[in-house]
Amino acid sequence: MLKAIMSGVKFIQLNVSNIMSFSRVQSDTTKGSTLNEDYFGLSDALDTIVSFLQETANAKQVFIEIACDLIAMIKADKSKILQVVINLISNAVKFAPKRSVVRVDAIYDEVFEELTIRVTDNGPGISEEDQAKLFKPFGVIKKTMSLNPNGTGLGLFICKKLCEEMDGSIKCKSTRHETTFSLTIKAQMIKPNLDTMQNIE
Repeated sequence: MLKAIMSGVKFIQLNVSNIMSFSRVQSDTTKGSTLNEDYFGLSDALDTIVSFLQETANAKQVFIEIACDLIAMIKADKSKILQVVINLISNAVKFAPKRSVVRVDAIYDEVFEELTIRVTDNGPGISEEDQAKLFKPFGVIKKTMSLNPNGTGLGLFICKKLCEEMDGSIKCKSTRHETTFSLTIKAQMIKPNLDTMQNIE
């Protein structure tokens, strides 16, 4: 019972966050948006997300597997990255079968200074027709409504807008039993040194 309550609380928190972000995005369309870039460890940030969603995952016996080899720090808008990845992992857990794995891969391209994060689940898959609706506001897919009846249809739209604000993009690749959402954004990789640590403090 407690796990179900905690899972519901996290779901409400995420929906409220998405609604607030939708309002901000609509406002920023006319006055522009700003980035709050700072140094942070991506691996630690991903671990924080997993902790936030752990009760929801445990309720379905879904294991969230993180693959992140980035020891160096990155400079980017941490809060926006966290919101996008929380939405993606939360969706993956909701649509993943019981006793399955949601995989999160983080890759950094030093040549193009781009960070890519992929979230993969083994859920029912999304048709090409429905994929065209994913990143539109209130884009609820009929096939998955039974799995997520209380969704606002704003999460992926917000993810798209946040990625664009970070000079990036988001896309979906789906087959019958596997779906991967990939976000790619511009980010600087900073190898920790004394000056960097002083700036962080």
